[in-house]
Amino acid sequence: MNFDEIVEKISKIARINLSEEEKKRFSKEIENVLEAFSEIDKINANVEPTFHPVESEYELREDVPEKFEIDPFENIIKENIEITKDGKYMKGPKIL
Repeated sequence: MNFDEIVEKISKIARINLSEEEKKRFSKEIENVLEAFSEIDKINANVEPTFHPVESEYELREDVPEKFEIDPFENIIKENIEITKDGKYMKGPKIL
Protein backbone atom coordinates (compact mmCIF):
# COMPACT_ATOMS: atom_id res chain seq x y z
CA MET A 1 0.00 0.00 0.00
CA ASN A 2 1.51 3.32 -0.97
CA PHE A 3 1.30 6.47 1.12
CA ASP A 4 -1.29 8.12 -1.13
CA GLU A 5 -3.65 5.21 -0.48
CA ILE A 6 -3.03 5.47 3.27
CA VAL A 7 -3.85 9.19 3.28
CA GLU A 8 -6.96 8.55 1.18
CA LYS A 9 -8.14 5.79 3.54
CA ILE A 10 -7.54 7.89 6.67
CA SER A 11 -9.35 10.89 5.18
CA LYS A 12 -12.35 8.70 4.36
CA ILE A 13 -12.45 7.22 7.85
CA ALA A 14 -12.15 10.70 9.40
CA ARG A 15 -14.64 12.09 6.86
CA ILE A 16 -12.25 14.86 5.89
CA ASN A 17 -12.18 16.24 2.38
CA LEU A 18 -8.59 16.85 1.35
CA SER A 19 -7.38 18.64 -1.74
CA GLU A 20 -4.85 16.90 -3.99
CA GLU A 21 -2.15 19.23 -2.65
CA GLU A 22 -2.99 18.26 0.95
CA LYS A 23 -3.02 14.57 0.06
CA LYS A 24 0.46 14.85 -1.48
CA ARG A 25 1.76 16.83 1.51
CA PHE A 26 0.40 14.34 4.07
CA SER A 27 1.67 11.44 2.00
CA LYS A 28 5.16 12.94 2.05
CA GLU A 29 4.91 13.55 5.82
CA ILE A 30 3.92 9.93 6.47
CA GLU A 31 6.83 8.79 4.31
CA ASN A 32 9.23 11.01 6.31
CA VAL A 33 7.96 9.67 9.64
CA LEU A 34 8.32 6.05 8.53
CA GLU A 35 11.82 6.74 7.22
CA ALA A 36 12.77 8.23 10.60
CA PHE A 37 11.46 5.12 12.37
CA SER A 38 13.38 2.86 10.01
CA GLU A 39 16.57 4.78 10.88
CA ILE A 40 15.84 4.33 14.59
CA ASP A 41 15.30 0.61 14.01
CA LYS A 42 18.80 0.34 12.56
CA ILE A 43 20.37 1.49 15.84
CA ASN A 44 21.87 -1.38 17.82
CA ALA A 45 21.58 -0.13 21.40
CA ASN A 46 22.22 -3.48 23.11
CA VAL A 47 20.02 -2.35 25.98
CA GLU A 48 17.40 -4.59 27.48
CA PRO A 49 13.98 -2.89 27.46
CA THR A 50 12.72 -1.74 30.84
CA PHE A 51 9.34 -0.73 32.14
CA HIS A 52 10.64 1.53 34.89
CA PRO A 53 13.90 3.43 34.81
CA VAL A 54 14.10 3.22 38.60
CA GLU A 55 13.73 -0.06 40.46
CA SER A 56 10.68 -0.17 42.72
CA GLU A 57 10.97 -1.17 46.37
CA TYR A 58 7.34 -2.21 46.62
CA GLU A 59 5.95 -5.59 45.71
CA LEU A 60 2.43 -5.83 44.40
CA ARG A 61 0.09 -8.37 45.93
CA GLU A 62 -1.70 -10.97 43.86
CA ASP A 63 -5.11 -9.72 42.75
CA VAL A 64 -7.50 -12.32 44.12
CA PRO A 65 -11.25 -11.67 43.89
CA GLU A 66 -13.09 -11.93 47.18
CA LYS A 67 -16.80 -12.19 47.82
CA PHE A 68 -18.23 -9.17 49.58
CA GLU A 69 -20.46 -10.58 52.32
CA ILE A 70 -22.32 -7.46 53.49
CA ASP A 71 -23.98 -5.14 51.01
CA PRO A 72 -24.84 -1.88 52.80
CA PHE A 73 -27.20 -0.88 50.00
CA GLU A 74 -29.11 -4.17 49.80
CA ASN A 75 -32.13 -2.92 51.75
CA ILE A 76 -32.29 0.33 49.80
CA ILE A 77 -32.11 -1.53 46.52
CA LYS A 78 -34.82 -4.01 47.50
CA GLU A 79 -37.13 -1.18 48.63
CA ASN A 80 -36.79 0.78 45.39
CA ILE A 81 -36.87 -1.86 42.67
CA GLU A 82 -39.30 -4.33 41.29
CA ILE A 83 -38.08 -7.66 39.95
CA THR A 84 -39.78 -8.88 36.78
CA LYS A 85 -41.84 -12.07 36.79
CA ASP A 86 -39.14 -14.06 35.04
CA GLY A 87 -36.59 -12.88 37.63
CA LYS A 88 -34.10 -11.72 35.00
CA TYR A 89 -34.54 -7.95 35.25
CA MET A 90 -35.02 -5.25 37.83
CA LYS A 91 -37.31 -2.31 37.24
CA GLY A 92 -36.31 0.89 38.99
CA PRO A 93 -38.51 3.82 40.03
CA LYS A 94 -39.55 6.41 37.46
CA ILE A 95 -37.43 9.52 37.56
CA LEU A 96 -39.76 11.92 35.77
